[in-house]
Order: sequence, then structure tokens, then C-alpha cells
Amino acid sequence: MSTEDCERSGRPKEFVTDENIKITHKMILNYGKLKLNEIAHSLEISTERVHHFSHKYLGNRELCANWVLRELTFDQKQQRVSQICPSNYFLFSDLKRMLAGKKFSSNEQAID
Repeated sequence: MSTEDCERSGRPKEFVTDENIKITHKMILNYGKLKLNEIAHSLEISTERVHHFSHKYLGNRELCANWVLRELTFDQKQQRVSQICPSNYFLFSDLKRMLAGKKFSSNEQAID
């Protein structure tokens, strides 16, 4: 006795093509904040199919409305960090203005 399902006829997998999977993959990599319905609309398929492609064939998962590969390479991680984190240049603009033109001979003098 087997617990495996037998092959059965049914609706053909007309939308699960290599071309659709590659297009979905490129769209997710290039535009990680795309919504499922935007991808589905461009491919003229259902959002369920896009979700299926992303999970089963591409190994992606949705995280905070961004599609993320489950295992990122080092370069991909660096690219995501640079996209997510703002530049420190803009974080300390008030401090920069306050200290403009001042010179300190020691850390203690700067703290006071």
C-alpha cells in the first residue's frame, strides 16, 4: 500500500512555463516591492499563480511586503542593506550645525 498520489488528468499547467517563471524572477529581483497583483497583471495570470511561482519555483518568501530570497548571497545582502538603511549623512544634520566651526583639543572639552 502506498501513500503517494497517483498521476491524474486535470487542468494542464499552461501557466507554469519556464518563461513565466523567469519573468516573475526578474521582476521580483529588479523591483522587490512589487505587489502580487501587479506582477499578475503584467503576466496576465492570477495572483495565486504568481505566489505559487515565487514560493515553489523561486524559493522566495514575502517579508514586510518585500520579496526576499531565502538564501541571499553576500552581495545581495549588501545591496539590501544599502536600500533599507538611510545614509548616516542625514541622521546627524542638527549635530553638524551645532558643532560647525568649533575646534576641540580633547574629548572632554567636546562633551562639556
